[in-house]
Amino acid sequence: MKMDKVKEHVLKNKKIFVLYLCISCIIILAAAIIYKTDFQEAMLQPRNVMTVKDELGSPGKFVTLTGGLRIEQKITMVSEEFSGFSLWLEKNSIERDAEISVQLRNETGRLVEDWIISTDEIIGNNFFDFFFSEINVNVGDVYSIVIEADSKEKISVPMGVKKFSKTKKNVLLSEMETNKLTDLREPGDTFCLAYRILDGNCGALRFYYLTFVLLIALLIGAVYVLLVTRQKKEWIFVFMSLIIGGIYILIFPPYMVPDDEAHFITAYAESSAILGKTVRDEEGYVILEQNAANSLVRKEFPDRSSYATYIRGIFGKDSAVSSDEVVIRRALNIKSLGYVPQVVGLVIGRLLNLNNAWLFVLGRAMALLLYCFVMFWAIRITPEFGKNILFLVGLLPMTVQQVASFNYDSVLFDALFFLFAYILYLSFDTNKKIITLKDYIVVAALIIVIIPIKFVYIPLLGLGLLVPKEKFGGQKKKIINAVGAGTLCGLVFFITRLGSGGQLVKSVTTETETYTLMECIQQPVQTFVMFFKTIGHYGTIYIQSMIGNPLGWFEIAIPDIIIDGFIILLFFSLLEYQGSHQWKKWERLWFILLISGISFLIFLALLQDWTLRGSKYIEGVQGRYFIPLLPVFLLALKNKAVILAKRVDTFFVSGILTLQVLTVLSVVTSVVNRGVF
Repeated sequence: MKMDKVKEHVLKNKKIFVLYLCISCIIILAAAIIYKTDFQEAMLQPRNVMTVKDELGSPGKFVTLTGGLRIEQKITMVSEEFSGFSLWLEKNSIERDAEISVQLRNETGRLVEDWIISTDEIIGNNFFDFFFSEINVNVGDVYSIVIEADSKEKISVPMGVKKFSKTKKNVLLSEMETNKLTDLREPGDTFCLAYRILDGNCGALRFYYLTFVLLIALLIGAVYVLLVTRQKKEWIFVFMSLIIGGIYILIFPPYMVPDDEAHFITAYAESSAILGKTVRDEEGYVILEQNAANSLVRKEFPDRSSYATYIRGIFGKDSAVSSDEVVIRRALNIKSLGYVPQVVGLVIGRLLNLNNAWLFVLGRAMALLLYCFVMFWAIRITPEFGKNILFLVGLLPMTVQQVASFNYDSVLFDALFFLFAYILYLSFDTNKKIITLKDYIVVAALIIVIIPIKFVYIPLLGLGLLVPKEKFGGQKKKIINAVGAGTLCGLVFFITRLGSGGQLVKSVTTETETYTLMECIQQPVQTFVMFFKTIGHYGTIYIQSMIGNPLGWFEIAIPDIIIDGFIILLFFSLLEYQGSHQWKKWERLWFILLISGISFLIFLALLQDWTLRGSKYIEGVQGRYFIPLLPVFLLALKNKAVILAKRVDTFFVSGILTLQVLTVLSVVTSVVNRGVF
């Protein structure tokens, strides 16, 4: 009987069943290959639990080990097991072969292990590993690495160092000690060796792999069921964004999203204030408790060890990396609602005394849940001609990366996408006859959310010009409402920006002077020329990065074929089944003017924030800044040139699903194959 029902189901949904059978087979094959070729080898590699090094490649500075020089570096344990350490040695800069003596001593000075290595054993410029039998340690224990040149002859062995500031309660970093002066002894500078602390291997990747594969299987199964049961788009979006966002939370470990450290610490400070704890020390640095101390071993450019440590933390294996409170930086001076969901997650996690991995998971998960809730209603109220646009833009890789993070872009995108949907609802829903008090409150609330985060997007309110005057009660009342909205925008701006001593555009401190707003006003022609030159030079990069290439800290490249697939789907979202709304010429022109005006403000802000005098192009502009403009741009392109004979929502949704899974596999493969930068 059950087999008959299965056969009936297959015959009834033959096309979609075959489609998802093919998708599943492709994904299973790809997952199996990735496990065999990438994960199995990665699991055998040493697990790095702490890296102390500047720069993405070689360290920026070095100390030269010479005959008679003795270097001692104290290292603080951040886990409960210790199996080795690594030192950065520059093979290509060694003048002649020599032997180096390396010792590991405990806090009492007792010798734990010693090595004599020849410089010809060093391969390239990289970390050189020193292993020993794994020993049990306590978090906070201090060991010493002692290095000497085992020769009285003149030798030169450059070793990487990290420059750091001595900060109260920074219990993990210790100054390098030497028995004589080196070329690094500059007044006020503090250096430590570039080193890694190792703890076993990356065997936890097995559980990591299993977890994200199960989530992918859940995603494929959930979408299939939703499609065959013909659920509405808003429900399909919620399930897809919830599962895809959950996968992104898993494959993007802490501090992998741009500026994640700054946003996490800002949210953490707000959670401390809510919990009645001391927020800052006397110097203004945010105090982090033990369960948040992994900020000191952040990996903006994650490797296989990041994944192994992250999944161990999620399963409760690793709890803390510090035996004391730490401070690392000041919080961002931003007065907004941009961190509300993340703060809620942190408060819950801290009340439950969860470890650092779960603090990040909960903070990100709350941001994702709010996004799913807001987008459910946004897609529901959006007219049919705009649903596919909002659906796809809301599931672009870059969009999901940002909304499932501590970045305030999460709340900003919520508000901007809902503003877009709500204005279309007010303009084109035939059941909406008149603007009510509720509508004014909703728009006012969105203004209050958007302006303190990034005021440059507030011209999107100009979409309100589409709302028929009859819904306001006449042209005069429509003008009065427009003036009222503008007044509210100005009031919120002055209270949150200028009222707190801010500037029109927040400027970063640089050694070289940047452009000023007055210069842009006085030289409008040169300013516009610079804008157009920048777009011409970086335009393709903006488009790719807006979709999701690269992800992370701009270092995880996604294959071009995946990005091209999303671009095709973006244009596919313009196509309509049977009837389509036809824009008037002035409406299309208005869309283009809004997009151009907001883009101008974005470039103007970055011209003052990041662009140094004499630069040929405006620097600091990122593709993700244009994501809120993408739905408006796609609306402007809509026309009746191509009309679909039947609905193809199944293939549209399945295309997004396939491309997202391929994106996930691409990210995981890139990260798990990394050693240490």
